[in-house]
Amino acid sequence: MDSKVRRRFVVLCEELPPQSGGVAQFTHDICSFLHASGQLLAAISFTPPSGMDLGFPYESIPLPDRRAGRRLGDSFWPTRKFNSALCYAQTEWSYRVAARLRRRLAELRKQNDGMVVWDTSIVHHPQVVQRVLERDGHRYWLLFHGLDLISAQAAGEWVSSICKPADRVVFNSEATRQLYRDLGYVPAVRESICYPGIDVAKARAAIDAQRGKNLFPQLPPHRFLVVSVCRLVKRKGIDLALRAMQRFVRSHPDACYAIAGSGSELPALKRLCTALELDGKVVFVGQVSHDEKYNLLAQADAFVMPNRSLGGRDFEGFGISFLEAGVAEAVAIGGRHGGACEALEDGVTGFTVDTDSDDVAVAQIVQHLEQLYADPPLRLAMGRAAADRVAREFDIGRILQNLTATA
Repeated sequence: MDSKVRRRFVVLCEELPPQSGGVAQFTHDICSFLHASGQLLAAISFTPPSGMDLGFPYESIPLPDRRAGRRLGDSFWPTRKFNSALCYAQTEWSYRVAARLRRRLAELRKQNDGMVVWDTSIVHHPQVVQRVLERDGHRYWLLFHGLDLISAQAAGEWVSSICKPADRVVFNSEATRQLYRDLGYVPAVRESICYPGIDVAKARAAIDAQRGKNLFPQLPPHRFLVVSVCRLVKRKGIDLALRAMQRFVRSHPDACYAIAGSGSELPALKRLCTALELDGKVVFVGQVSHDEKYNLLAQADAFVMPNRSLGGRDFEGFGISFLEAGVAEAVAIGGRHGGACEALEDGVTGFTVDTDSDDVAVAQIVQHLEQLYADPPLRLAMGRAAADRVAREFDIGRILQNLTATA
């Protein structure tokens, strides 16, 4: 193939448009970049079509997947077993009889014989690689984000077996690549790090448009605003942030804490907030839009997401929220686990805390909040350093351009 001809990609993903952030949003950004650079042959989602305009063409080829709680009756053991058997039958139908995905990929390869299929949703559809991509001789890339590797560990050798013939294995951080090694998977022939960065120009424009606006009148008057924007799950450590705020507001009654997002931990966090007598100092603003997110971050004096390890059961592969805070010049405090240590430069663009011990983490969060409160010039300098580093190292267009240039 002529080295001057840019390779074309077909992106396979779990959902479009993205509903849950994280990997889904990263996949959306990949598709947007490839479309803008003329490298996207097709984006194929395994969920039903939504009809929403995403700025690039995409299509839907629904495939069944088996996740507990997704089907009616999963809470009842006999029905759950029946649902699993039904899902297995549907999967066999999808691959052996219907075979829509195989036929569509064959059509696309006729358009571009050197195409690469980039599979970004391996964990819920592991058979796609072996029963479609390998079987039909497609060149393919794989994307891992950390939690998928942990989820796959119980499945045995299939991760190593699909990585060996892959054209490239892409990890969303060095921490995820190290996790791959630690779990005993065989190193791939070609491996790359591709951080799930952000579109810096668009983010800055969104922030500039939100400065001076107050979309959250429920926030009390304050001089020091602490913000968290994330999925409210145990791994994010928002309970640690609440405990830290209890101590911090004792000496700084003008401080308040805004928590944006939803998730399984929301009820427990609200109960904890009441138990810590933080009502009035903490506001749960719920799920926020793109503009609302950047409105909060533009007002923030500090961003807190003290992510933790859950004994090998969960993993913070990177933490794009730290980049969004950084581009808004909000100093971030994160946990010393997973890819957060790559998203933050400790002591320069933010702080990392030891979340192996809850008591230590809370004390360190309070210490850093005290430092930022007492020294506004330091806070401003670290915020600017964070914004500069995001622009320099984590612009998604530059990251993907460098990656796909070597395809």
